[in-house]
Amino acid sequence: SERLSHTDDSLAESTNGGSRPDQETRTILGGIRQVKHIGRYVVEKEIGRGSMGLVYKAWDPKLDRTVVIKQVTFEGRGGTYEIDRLKERLHREAMAAAQLNHPNIVIVYDVGEAAAFSYIVMEYVEGQDLKALLARSRKFPLARTVAIVSQICEALEFAHRHGVVHRDIKPSNILVTRGDRIKIADFGIAKMPKFDTLTLTGNVVGTPFYMSPEQVEGRRLDGRTDIFSTGVVLYEMLTGIRPFAGESIPTVVYKIVHKMPKLPSLEDGDLPPHFDRIVEKALAKDPEERYATAGEMLEELTRVQQEFG
Repeated sequence: SERLSHTDDSLAESTNGGSRPDQETRTILGGIRQVKHIGRYVVEKEIGRGSMGLVYKAWDPKLDRTVVIKQVTFEGRGGTYEIDRLKERLHREAMAAAQLNHPNIVIVYDVGEAAAFSYIVMEYVEGQDLKALLARSRKFPLARTVAIVSQICEALEFAHRHGVVHRDIKPSNILVTRGDRIKIADFGIAKMPKFDTLTLTGNVVGTPFYMSPEQVEGRRLDGRTDIFSTGVVLYEMLTGIRPFAGESIPTVVYKIVHKMPKLPSLEDGDLPPHFDRIVEKALAKDPEERYATAGEMLEELTRVQQEFG
């Protein structure tokens, strides 16, 4: 992407966290372009929109690196008290994510706020998310599936040992880089056990297709909710089918809480039945019947992969 030839030093060095009016900046080719800043960061382009706000690719002029900025807007979120709670939530969850220094987790660099929004600055990852790859490939070869899901388990085991639950494991939050190395993104709704959780609407946070029974029912969560979501991702990669499909959210939620999906080997006769056991245990309705840790799920995946090559 085109890099700027210069920026106003006072803007680049400012660390007060606010956004500033667009500035006219001269480009390498001598033209003039409008430049948007968030804090000290120079916004290059919008790359996504979520339920909580916009996502930008940006440049950090102080450290000369590309970053991703997740902006959380507060318009229509309530009064001053509610907005202050949202800002506090974002800061504490950024603190939680910043603890997680692991090769399979997107790094959090910074957090800041302005009058109308807060933002988290994260590592920029080259690659595609698993959602896009699944849309193109439907189901994955067995060895590739195990390699990717094993890395998800490694990241979750690390996060859970540090007291952080992701709560929104899904293909769009799993970034796949060169060589099928993965990084889990968006610990922006992670939960620190010592804090109460808060949602933007008072409802559950997450993507219904990948949520655990206890999550859709609003019960207390621990790391086993992420194990359930990882089991959903594993099922989809093995079969090309979501285990809890439906044309409406109530239908999906009912299946998550009450129905077990068809075994993967019945969807694809070429799959070893040993993977049925892994999926069944990960997708158990009762958290007590699931793998106690992501590390346990990783161990079983490794054993089955070694057995079947």
